[in-house]
Amino acid sequence: MQKYAGAFLHNLDKNYRLAIPSKFHHHLGEEFMVYKPLNGTKCLYLYSVEDWEMAVAEVFSELKGSELNDTQRRLYMNIASATLDKQGRATIGKNFCEFAGLEKEVIVLGVWKRVEIWNPDEYDKQQKRNEEKLALGGRTTKIHLSI
Repeated sequence: MQKYAGAFLHNLDKNYRLAIPSKFHHHLGEEFMVYKPLNGTKCLYLYSVEDWEMAVAEVFSELKGSELNDTQRRLYMNIASATLDKQGRATIGKNFCEFAGLEKEVIVLGVWKRVEIWNPDEYDKQQKRNEEKLALGGRTTKIHLSI
């Protein structure tokens, strides 16, 4: 079931607070996870706690020993929880904002089972790379777990 869809332009304030679109509140929940993806994408992913736990359980079930331990370290050093305040804002950690190049203006995207937060310039670059791949006849997507 698709939970998130749409694109929104919002501002990040000087205290790293970001208004989360109200249509996402129900599915994200009052507390949710903010993740720096390990796939090279320079944005942030937001997951409901439930969706995060299901995704990592799937990944962890396929791993053993040191590979499991290494993966757990990599995932959990790149995630933090966040909560919505009464105005529907979440404080995003400074190191997370720096990772994604988030400054004042950000794009908030609903992407199926997650929300993505992008620096508008980085998002434009990503879109151009995707368009170039399509023009060259390449695939722009891979089927994999994008956590």
